[in-house]
Amino acid sequence: MDTNTQQLKQGNNQWIEILNDPRAHIILQLVGWFFLFILLLFTSKTSNFGDAFAYASFLTLLLSMVVYINHGKLVPKFFSKNRYIVWALTYIISCILAALIFLALIEIFEVFDRSMRNRQSFGPNLAFFIILSFLIMIGKFIMEYFMNYVQWENKATQLDSEVKLLRAQVNPHFLFNSLNSIYSLALEKDERTPEITMKLSQIMRYMVDRAHEDRILLKEEVNYLRDYLDLEKLRTGDKAEISFEINGETDFKMVEPLLLIPFVENAFKHGINTLKSGGIVRINLECKAKQITFTCVNNFNPAIRKESTGTGINNVRKRLEKLYPGRYDLFINKEDAQFKVVLNLYLP
Repeated sequence: MDTNTQQLKQGNNQWIEILNDPRAHIILQLVGWFFLFILLLFTSKTSNFGDAFAYASFLTLLLSMVVYINHGKLVPKFFSKNRYIVWALTYIISCILAALIFLALIEIFEVFDRSMRNRQSFGPNLAFFIILSFLIMIGKFIMEYFMNYVQWENKATQLDSEVKLLRAQVNPHFLFNSLNSIYSLALEKDERTPEITMKLSQIMRYMVDRAHEDRILLKEEVNYLRDYLDLEKLRTGDKAEISFEINGETDFKMVEPLLLIPFVENAFKHGINTLKSGGIVRINLECKAKQITFTCVNNFNPAIRKESTGTGINNVRKRLEKLYPGRYDLFINKEDAQFKVVLNLYLP
């Protein structure tokens, strides 16, 4: 982001902070109405200051009433609920009442002389209230839209930064173990060395190139998990039984990258690594039209208390809350010597 863009955003943020302050909001509105009052005062076509003052005061007061009644009450009640005709009728009625009240006030308080009062007809005053109140409301809606847009943009930027930070904390702790395993294979001149090296390369390329995307195809995430599990199979050998079953179509579904891997990492780091043999990691991915269900089950040695900060799982929870609010279920169960994770993602 260049310097000019940053300065523009900072300027917008300062204005938003000012406008969001209730006191500043009231002051700005009072200033706006005051300038309108001054404008009406000097366009009243009379040399009598008292008449001009009363004329401008009545129009400003009645116009503000039309604007606030419509903007604060009638628009939310009718227009926002697609009852446009009802709102239009109530809006016209409020302007008619304002015009009638204005004519009554200048007659009651004998504003202007008789001939000038007679020239204050209903039609032009009604047009004045309709046109000017409508323009003022349009201005208020534009200002509110601008404020909401900037606030939304700020929240989106903040959310994106938080998600990227959380995603960056996904630490492939298996990397050094995998490199050691590949090094051992190379020393033994094992024929699997090129294939395993390629899988590790694919994993790192995925994390560098694709992990920064907002959404990727579920199929890509599945391929990443497969490569990861192949490396773990190499490292654990006969120590663990590892399975990965997929049911349903993965081609056209989108997910956030690196969302599932912390659960799989956890299965090895705090599960299989605590066992000398007999380890089990069973992963199942079920894909339906509007739902993805990910299940990961592993066993562990309850006699070994491995220190865990829970960073990986906590990060996933935060990312889920930010990216899938109200559209996910996460169940984690640790019982006896088994750890089970079930994640339901509800797609739009």
